[in-house]
Amino acid sequence: MDCSRCNEAIIRDLKRAIRKDSLKVEIIKIIKKYEKGDNGGKVRSNYTLNSGESYYIQEEKARTVYTVFQQVLVRRYRGLCITRTNPENMAFSSALKNTEFYWLTTMKKENSVSPGDLHKLLAIIKDFLKKEGRGAIVIDGVNSLIVNNGFNSFLKFIQTAKDAVSEKHGILLISINMKSLDDRERAMLQNELKEISIKKIRV
Repeated sequence: MDCSRCNEAIIRDLKRAIRKDSLKVEIIKIIKKYEKGDNGGKVRSNYTLNSGESYYIQEEKARTVYTVFQQVLVRRYRGLCITRTNPENMAFSSALKNTEFYWLTTMKKENSVSPGDLHKLLAIIKDFLKKEGRGAIVIDGVNSLIVNNGFNSFLKFIQTAKDAVSEKHGILLISINMKSLDDRERAMLQNELKEISIKKIRV
């Protein structure tokens, strides 16, 4: 259920409650209904996602990953976005509420990190996951990480990030063009990450 449909459902339920005598009781029921959020660990959206898991989305440009990310954030997750695009130039960045941004660049800017500094990236991810509440992390610009560090170092980075996400019951989303990898690299990465399921689920 997206934000607009959720808002329409809330308004519809409130209108029904107004017609009843026990208004206070009905409103409390509605609040509890929409506070539940993640349905016991499963993110209710157009995608089947579970807390504690790490996923990849096969795409040439990071688009679908942000659609999924937004749907996760609606379910009361805090957000961390690690991107190759300057966040100031991301037209939809303002729509990603409660999200921290880090720009993958060699330029010395606030909230920037070099694509070659995987240790710093891991520290950022671990510190983020330690904060109160569950965290959702999205990473695009993966090719830049591979070019600057080599595939084996990148794979170790993913393995460590995956373990941290699992321990803290977060969600990791990675946008990657799998066609840019050779067969061996593709198989190893697929062994660590689950491919996103576009299967719709009932909400």
